Amino acid sequence: MSSKSTIFWRVYLSFFAIVVLALLVLGKIVMLQTSEGKKWRNLADSLTTRYVEVEPNRGNIYSSDGRLLATSLYSYDLHMDLKTEYLRYLNQQNQLEDSLDALAAALANYFKGPNENTKWLWLNELKTAYAQGRRYHLIRNKINHIQLQDIRKFPLFRLGQYKGGLIVEQKSIRQHPYSLLAYRTIGYTNEENKVGLEGGFDPFLAGIKGKRLLQKVSSRDWIPIHDKNEIDPENGKDIYTTIDIYIQDFVETSLYNQLMSSEADHGCAIVMEVATGKVLAIANLTTNNGGKSYDEVYNYAIGESTQPGSTFKLAGLLALLEGGYMQLEDTIGTGTGKWEFYDQIMYDSKSGGHGTISLQRIIEVSSNIGIAKALDIHFGHQPDVFIDFLKGMRLHENLQLPIVGEPAPLIKTPLNDDWSGTTLPWMAHGYELKLTPLQTLMIYNAVANRGDIMKPLFVTAVKEIHKTVETYEPEIWARNVISEKTAELATKALIGVVETDGGTAHNLYRHGINIAGKTGTAVIGKTPDGVKKYQASFAGFFPAENPKYSCIVVINNPTEGHYYGADVAGPVFLEIAQNLYSYDISLNKATYASATKDVNHRPTFIKLSADDAGTIYKSLKMDLATDKSLAEWVEPSLTGNKISLTAKEAEPGTVPSLKGLSLSDALYICENMGLKVESSGTGNIYKQSPEPGTSLRKVSKIYVTLN
Repeated sequence: MSSKSTIFWRVYLSFFAIVVLALLVLGKIVMLQTSEGKKWRNLADSLTTRYVEVEPNRGNIYSSDGRLLATSLYSYDLHMDLKTEYLRYLNQQNQLEDSLDALAAALANYFKGPNENTKWLWLNELKTAYAQGRRYHLIRNKINHIQLQDIRKFPLFRLGQYKGGLIVEQKSIRQHPYSLLAYRTIGYTNEENKVGLEGGFDPFLAGIKGKRLLQKVSSRDWIPIHDKNEIDPENGKDIYTTIDIYIQDFVETSLYNQLMSSEADHGCAIVMEVATGKVLAIANLTTNNGGKSYDEVYNYAIGESTQPGSTFKLAGLLALLEGGYMQLEDTIGTGTGKWEFYDQIMYDSKSGGHGTISLQRIIEVSSNIGIAKALDIHFGHQPDVFIDFLKGMRLHENLQLPIVGEPAPLIKTPLNDDWSGTTLPWMAHGYELKLTPLQTLMIYNAVANRGDIMKPLFVTAVKEIHKTVETYEPEIWARNVISEKTAELATKALIGVVETDGGTAHNLYRHGINIAGKTGTAVIGKTPDGVKKYQASFAGFFPAENPKYSCIVVINNPTEGHYYGADVAGPVFLEIAQNLYSYDISLNKATYASATKDVNHRPTFIKLSADDAGTIYKSLKMDLATDKSLAEWVEPSLTGNKISLTAKEAEPGTVPSLKGLSLSDALYICENMGLKVESSGTGNIYKQSPEPGTSLRKVSKIYVTLN
């Protein structure tokens, strides 16, 4: 073969190979565009864009009078896309540096820092980010809405995302305007837990998520882009609770002060409206910081099931009265302070015993042996009858609350393996069973409500803007569990606990504060070195003859001072009752009526502002002799048939008298004088240091004690 033929053959072979390769490439292109096109286009899109869920605005939680208990506040993270076409255009026109300089000046002026050259730092940062082609450069985290509105007016940023490069990301932060007030009852939600009302009503509060398209601009950064398929989130609905902020406040304050005083481990208090079951206040406090303070970290009122102790004696009393087994005047011999039931010895509430006493007195002095013998005599041979009575009150059931975490009550029956001859006597005074404080309160609310047990009500409505979506009405949990006659007799016995000499809560008796209630002191365990741990409680209702509120206070493991229910839990109950008598004018109608008719039954004040005095006495339709030249702070007194106001101003340059004032008034006076106030206690000021009249030369702070 000639050399020329060889060359042509090689050329033809190469051409043929190129044609075959071209056909293969063309075939692959056709295949990619047709049969595999969708697959690869989706893969490309997934690498550059993606849809993400957009959280809706979570609904608010309101108190009974419409005050915010929980709401979502929004913060914004600001980023800047420095590769927009407009910025590129400015750079081509040699105008970019001037524009960035103006933006840097605005940022420096708004976010004033310690460095005088902050503007140049901002400018250098922005120029560097532009040079690097940053499309998601962080400007600032956690900007509030007002700041965002200001920043949107800055140079470049006022042009929006696609020209000026401003990227705004909204984030929601749950806030409690009243801080820890009712914190555990309000609750929270996260990936692991749904707590309190936030958890129970999460389907309403959460709303429905939307979706948004993001575009990948770097190995780790994604920015939002507008898309016709974007779905806006549906905001959550609001819930309206039964919590009364004012009642909740003084309930928590009273509980807190007593926990601090008794150095207890934890405690809780509940206030319920008798007729409706509305929970008006529920406080839960536990020690932290080495016992130096208390916080709401667990809902003991709903979640802690313990042996209630003597507050459960009311259940035995009701069973005896309702079944006609005993009357209040019937007597039981309680012996000399200890009594043997089978192989166990029971000790009474008083060393040496109470002797033979009536059923009424058994409750008043909280005789363990008395109530145990009474139940053993009448139900020992038929324990099922007593247990069935408790089941009739539904004490063996969960209350089906919207708040998760309620444990099932423990009410033993004769079918239980651990039932013995001593079970009933020990149940009689609150052992060998377990109830939460809220479950125990149901027994007292049944007496206060003359036989009907109301289911605890925490939420009254779910609303979407102003449209009501759901309503929740008061619900009878157990109807006619006792007769009205039994309720009246039980109320009489509970009044005796407070008002009769020798009653375990006689220390709580105050004229005009009509309380019916029962003390409880239970041994709940021992420390490692064998020291007993106690639970002090007091449960009851008021006004006793026409109950409006029921309440229970439980304090766990008081370590300082006394541990009895009357000495530890009782004072908290009394302070709550006193505050409610002051807060709720309907509890004081008789007093109010007499005050408006007879000046000699006037309200008395130690000291108050002249304006407040005028408003108060005028509202009570009482004659007020005033002097227009009076000073700002006055003391009322009776002159003839009129109230006179005497000026009570401090001498110039001296410490003022703060005794009798509220803390807010004292703060007003002292802060206007350049003095700081440090306080302890609640109520009105009854003690101060330095004393009134002391020279102000060396005084910068005044210490006051309230009571």
